[in-house]
Amino acid sequence: MKFLRFIASAFILTLIITIQTLAAPYVTYKLQYDGKTYIYTEEAVYLKVNGEILNNLTMPPVIMNGNTLVPAREVFEKLGARVAWKNKEQEVDILYNNIFVVMHIDKTVAVVAGKTLNMSVAPKIINNKTMIPLRFVSEAVGLEVGWDKANRTATVDEPKPVIAESSSENTTETTTASVDVQETVSQQASAKPLPEATTEAITETTTETTSETAVEDVYDLISTGLKNKTSVTGIHVPLGNSNNFVVSASSALSDVKVYPVKDNKLTIDILNAENMLNQSSYSVNYPSVSSIVVSQYLTTPDMVTRIVMTVDSSAQFDVKFSDDKTSLIISFEQNSISKIGVSSDENGNDIVSVTVSKNPPVNMSRSSDNTKIIADFPYSSLNMAVDVIKAGNFIDTITYSQYSDTSVRVVLNLKNTEYNYKTSTENNVFNITVGENIVEENKTPVVSAPTALNTNDGKTISLPTGGIKLNTYDIEHIDNYTDRKYTLILPGDYSSVMKNGTVNVDNEYLNSYTVETSDGKTKISISEKKIMAYDVTADSSFVYIKPLLPKEKYKNIVVLDAGHGGDAPGTINNGYYEKDITLDIINRLVALFDSDESIKVYATRTSDVNPGFRDRTNLADEVGDIFISVHINSAESTQAKGTEVFHYNGKSTPSGLSSEILANKMQEKLLSYLGTVDRKVKPGDLFVIRETYIPAVLCEIGFLSNPEEAAKLGDGNFRQKAAQAIYDGCKELFEIYPNR
Repeated sequence: MKFLRFIASAFILTLIITIQTLAAPYVTYKLQYDGKTYIYTEEAVYLKVNGEILNNLTMPPVIMNGNTLVPAREVFEKLGARVAWKNKEQEVDILYNNIFVVMHIDKTVAVVAGKTLNMSVAPKIINNKTMIPLRFVSEAVGLEVGWDKANRTATVDEPKPVIAESSSENTTETTTASVDVQETVSQQASAKPLPEATTEAITETTTETTSETAVEDVYDLISTGLKNKTSVTGIHVPLGNSNNFVVSASSALSDVKVYPVKDNKLTIDILNAENMLNQSSYSVNYPSVSSIVVSQYLTTPDMVTRIVMTVDSSAQFDVKFSDDKTSLIISFEQNSISKIGVSSDENGNDIVSVTVSKNPPVNMSRSSDNTKIIADFPYSSLNMAVDVIKAGNFIDTITYSQYSDTSVRVVLNLKNTEYNYKTSTENNVFNITVGENIVEENKTPVVSAPTALNTNDGKTISLPTGGIKLNTYDIEHIDNYTDRKYTLILPGDYSSVMKNGTVNVDNEYLNSYTVETSDGKTKISISEKKIMAYDVTADSSFVYIKPLLPKEKYKNIVVLDAGHGGDAPGTINNGYYEKDITLDIINRLVALFDSDESIKVYATRTSDVNPGFRDRTNLADEVGDIFISVHINSAESTQAKGTEVFHYNGKSTPSGLSSEILANKMQEKLLSYLGTVDRKVKPGDLFVIRETYIPAVLCEIGFLSNPEEAAKLGDGNFRQKAAQAIYDGCKELFEIYPNR
């Protein structure tokens, strides 16, 4: 892990106040920010917190672009919030009533309770003080903000207890923090660069050094600066080629200690955290990590959850918090390939040497015609220019590329199909030796091309059954479409006729397939270039596996999306996580669609992972006819409640089903089944419905911020009704607007 030490450096700036003898007093400040000095002349702004005027502030409030900026620590700690300053990231964090706000200096994007929002003005460091927009932050955490225009006073107060709930017809709550500051000034502040000479009479005073300035970091400590208590609720072990291990908590984390690796053990202590995991150990299939053990290391005087990872001694890693500080991300450095060279041994064999920064498991295979030897390096990046290498006695050329975001492929093009190879690793160099008289270890048998592809269409996989008639209804299908893998399990051992091994198909649909037998069954694993469906038939001689695009096989296809997931929990309120509720509703929906042969279903996630926005829309566009994303709402007011559905106009199926029609049907069904308040169908400029090419909607089922609705959302029966409503709505629409 890369640890940096910071030593605070403070600069002294001048603050000048001149109160003119007018009915409305004006102030003149000399302000320094953005590397310049400005003269600020404006009517004075006063600040009242919980009814108390704040006097003698080292940096008083100022107006910028119609927004009141106030010193972060002095104002919000007065309200009982916790304020933390991260000098390295230029970040200010505020925690109030379990709502976490993350802002960065000079950036208008903030993260509030895990959601990204835009501010109309960015936080600034002015005269060495961190100044933040009062209204945005106050409303984001549920505080009440006011503006007394006559007295030029901004007020912020803790919310008063709610006595009676107003009717939904009279409620105009918003579901996201307001970014518009309503207070305006009679004379807009004029901030201009300080001229070389000024005739104004200015009295200079010296400001104090900011209390936000970071002190020297402790070597093994990373901190949010927030000493609140939390619970460790999940550990996400990376799948595929991902390199991030994610530790999730129920709320913002506090301090984390990371100890140097000793005896291949990486120890991480999460302070002020209770271990709420259901298991204590995790087996890991990752090059740098083999296992994880979690325990409640301490209970007194403070809770400490300890995580011990068994790692490779050369593992390089980084530990950081997620944007909303509710997760700890442990990222392991990927293997870097920096050089590929060719030499010969004493027998004249060609040796291809691949220089690596670490030694991941290399997947070796051959092409179906035996003309290529293929080395795939997972968890790897290419750190060299792409070129074609002319080789030696047995290898014609070598090509290599960044095959995927996290894998590198090296291809050895052979001069003769009879040449064999062997591999070895020494001092961070992976060697592939190619020649005539080499005994190939663990050689993968290659099925001949005629068996691999049916000559009728060039796509169907035809595998011999040895004269045994196979009942296709007995074949088990496993579609791992998010990883582009499809598996068929045949009831019987066909290794004598199907030849266990891997075939590189490499057509427009498929990469390869592998045949292997175990426990009296034959497994056929297909690696796909695209998500595919399959027609499987059999006669007395062969089983035929024909790949089809989903829309070639299925009449109607719906793609479901459970909002958030993994290290993005969504809204958290009343003891519930949005990501858990959306996932449960989607999994119930998948079960309903799976029982209906007239509708095929795909889901962007069926477990606690966090696909990227583009991954979600790509799946929808690749296979779907319609796209439905399920979310749970939240608002600053605990009175907000009800169901709403968003759509983005302009998309429809050939039969006429549009996003708006889909949204209206979803809203109709959800209201009918759930009995919730009608918050209407609305247009929404939201990524997952804007960036799809098919009809798409986003359903906000209810409000976790409302205790009554949170209790309903936590009820399995309520979630089942939500799933049934969406399913029935789709069923009705597909009958009216069939796709094929």
